[in-house]
Amino acid sequence: MPSDSAKTLTIEFPYYYAWNRMGRKGQHCAVLVRARTMNSCLVRFADGHEAITSRNAIRKIKDHSCPQKL
Repeated sequence: MPSDSAKTLTIEFPYYYAWNRMGRKGQHCAVLVRARTMNSCLVRFADGHEAITSRNAIRKIKDHSCPQKL
């Protein structure tokens, strides 16, 4: 069962970065802006870093499978 802090992090950052780019694979992130052109988005990671990336690089976190242990 996830702790309360893990639940809060999942709610605030409902996605994780799936690609091995920028050393961010498996880190939680939130989508700030989605763009229609080029399927891109602006994401913010839990540590405050922001990046523009492909929307194919992010995955929705499911309650039963969280790739990063907190």
